[in-house]
Amino acid sequence: MAIHRKKGMKIYGKKRKKLGRRRKDNYKKYTAKLKPDNIDWSKVEKIYIKEREAFLKNQREERILSPYSREILTLLASGAVLGMSLMIPALPVALASLVIKKERFNSRYFSQTIGRLKKQKLVEIVEENGQTLVRITQEGKVRALRYKLGEITVKKPKVWDRKWRIVIFDIPEKYKRVREIFRNHLKALGFYMVQKSVWLHPYPCFDEIEFIRQIYDVGINVTYLVAEQIEGVKDLKQHFSLK
Repeated sequence: MAIHRKKGMKIYGKKRKKLGRRRKDNYKKYTAKLKPDNIDWSKVEKIYIKEREAFLKNQREERILSPYSREILTLLASGAVLGMSLMIPALPVALASLVIKKERFNSRYFSQTIGRLKKQKLVEIVEENGQTLVRITQEGKVRALRYKLGEITVKKPKVWDRKWRIVIFDIPEKYKRVREIFRNHLKALGFYMVQKSVWLHPYPCFDEIEFIRQIYDVGINVTYLVAEQIEGVKDLKQHFSLK
């Protein structure tokens, strides 16, 4: 008996293969091997603070029934150390005051999430001074960094302060791949290329640039400037749709 394939099956396979290759190329475009030991975490943590505050606000307003893995890693990456509450098994003390009276909070799911992160070696549970604490591991930090790198943006303020942010970098040729990745991040953030190593943006973005240059260990090779007057303002305003 002859076996007939449905039309489009082979084509679909090709499309799927091409899509996978495209995703892989895009991944290479924005990623490189991260070295958490070289990162100044006191500078990197700032980028997570707003997310942490937003999460805790949503928790207070009962918009979150239980945090996902990404949210937990974000809390830990922001410098938080979560303690386990004896009143609510496997519930961090940092969150207990927010959810202890909330019957809708899914503590069982939360416990499973912590267990899953521990199994993946993204967090560790340790005993300190009679308390059980949840800490983020190096692998967890790398995962949190990759999450953030994929979603970092420059927020547009309600009113432009009429200043320009300029990023200048001089990354050596032996770090060519990191240089290209850094440049691609600037493009993704909406920067305008003045020269290959000089990029410009109208909105505040120091924390975002500090985050990226710490991640790729190019802090000494990247300079962030703020200027009130530059040449070609008319064209730049038109490019960024500014008045």
